[in-house]
Amino acid sequence: MFKRIFAFFALVSALFGAQCWAQTNCGGIDQPPCATGETVYVSSFSGHQIVKVVDDGNGTVTAVNTASGEYPEDIVVGPDGKIYICDSDNNDIRRIDPSTSAAAEIVYAKGDSAGPSGPEGPSFNTLGDLYFNTRGSPATHTGVWKITSAQLKGTLPVSPTQVLTAAQTGSTFGEGTTFDAHDNLLVVDATGDRVLRSSPPYTSATAIITSGLNGPIGVAVSSVGDIFVANDFGRDIVHYGPNGGSQIEVYASFTDPAFYLQFDASDRLYVVTSVDSDPGTGKLWRVDPPGGSANTHLVVDFAGKGLNNIHMIGLGLPATTFTTPQQAIAPGMTTTFKDGTIMDQAVRLPVDVNTGGAFFMTVSFMQVAPAVFNSTRLPATGMNTWSGGTPVPAGTTCTPIAGTGGNCVVAENLCFDAIRRPIVPCNITAPTTLIQLTSHYKTQSPQPNPALIIASDGQNNWRNITNSFNPSDPIIGGGTKGINSDEVIANITCTPKPNEEDVEGDGDEQGNDGHKGHFRFCKQSGDMDFDEPDSGKAMSGHMDAVTISGNQAIITGMGTLRDGTPVQYTAVVLGNAPVIGANLFAISWITVTGSSFHTSGALLDGYIVVLPQ
Repeated sequence: MFKRIFAFFALVSALFGAQCWAQTNCGGIDQPPCATGETVYVSSFSGHQIVKVVDDGNGTVTAVNTASGEYPEDIVVGPDGKIYICDSDNNDIRRIDPSTSAAAEIVYAKGDSAGPSGPEGPSFNTLGDLYFNTRGSPATHTGVWKITSAQLKGTLPVSPTQVLTAAQTGSTFGEGTTFDAHDNLLVVDATGDRVLRSSPPYTSATAIITSGLNGPIGVAVSSVGDIFVANDFGRDIVHYGPNGGSQIEVYASFTDPAFYLQFDASDRLYVVTSVDSDPGTGKLWRVDPPGGSANTHLVVDFAGKGLNNIHMIGLGLPATTFTTPQQAIAPGMTTTFKDGTIMDQAVRLPVDVNTGGAFFMTVSFMQVAPAVFNSTRLPATGMNTWSGGTPVPAGTTCTPIAGTGGNCVVAENLCFDAIRRPIVPCNITAPTTLIQLTSHYKTQSPQPNPALIIASDGQNNWRNITNSFNPSDPIIGGGTKGINSDEVIANITCTPKPNEEDVEGDGDEQGNDGHKGHFRFCKQSGDMDFDEPDSGKAMSGHMDAVTISGNQAIITGMGTLRDGTPVQYTAVVLGNAPVIGANLFAISWITVTGSSFHTSGALLDGYIVVLPQ
């Protein structure tokens, strides 16, 4: 069974649920809402419930968990599909499996321990670690804490680790958290009307939004990296750019306070509103792009739905799966499987292929986790080696490169015989000419580093599976020996292992040669890529040596130009500066024929991190 990973640069962009995207004023104020089919879990604070809402035009509501004496606030759906519930009144975090009636598991309980009280605003990073903020009175704000993915897979309950102290957040009452496309942690400071950002490994935080907020609660990031904050007292959603600063617009306004919010895979923003008292006036809204009153739709008014109470606060969206219709396949035939107009995958079988009895095929696109989707850009040439990988359990999770982790979208090929019975595993093999796989995906907005596919096919070089990449369309193509033999790996984040230096960067610099250049480098994976699109100067190489002095790193190594010419390069980077333009990138190289190149400049966007061991 062949599975591939699509690891997106930002929150996964418009892969699913496209039936509502092309419509205008769908479900406007004077119209019934468009049925997107999206599932949203919502917490009822004083109702002691977690409910499931289906955005089906009728606002179908089902209680999935009721526990007297518990007060669920914000929630998040984890990579394991379970709902993680922050209960700041009871000073604990629980999780439930919405597909069963099993009792909740206690993930963390303060009790008499020295751990944090008042957990708020849970979110997962790309490593599968759970982060949460802490509230103030009647609890005590103690900053931001985390529970590792390893702890979540082990014996419960566990003891969290403090990430940011109260002094570092500068807050006395914390609210929501989330992660952006670079795995930067965004933290809401409710008392200071601010949003702070902390970059890996999360040892400090900088305020990036200090205006336009009035009692902020929830925070969310769109597929293009823009930041959206829900205001309790302002009763609105405020839109900011990826680096915060001044507000761009008021994205949506409501008559009741806005609490927590989250984007779905198509950049539709779901928001919970309610007065912050019993019995509540809970409502769930969907704000379709590009926002505004005409695109703000009431999904459900919880009044009259038979719930214990409608003092609603938190919400969480589960992963999504879309399976294409079955289509015929045959030797020498090319078949294209489409997810609407958003994603398609073409499979070209050579004439001598052994189909293993398969006459039909479908592709199932599975969003494994609704968290941050981050990626390493696939270089045009050069090596992109990996250090491990094992087969992916069907439909569950992605297997990371050692030390990198991450979330993903898995595309799984499913085969059927002549009378459409499943063939498991799909056993298609190519004795000579490779099976050609071409994946084409579109996003609502252009992505700087859209995606990548890496599958080992028993090899340790991406070129053995991937043989073409066009980032502007974008299209990725590759050849494989069999649709049953491939391991799947995801090179998703540049995260150092414990006690390892962290030297990484991804962004654009304004070069002193008059051209804008894009760079991407990561010490953990060893990749170094540079490209000036307008001049054609581009290089892909490996970081062979790194010397760190303070916030500066000197990087040297070998690489190749686009035409395959070998080069020896030196890059000097200056990072960690909170102001983007204060970070610097410089690179020079000399070819085997003696020609040379040099450019340097301040960052226009992106980031550079230089952290010693």
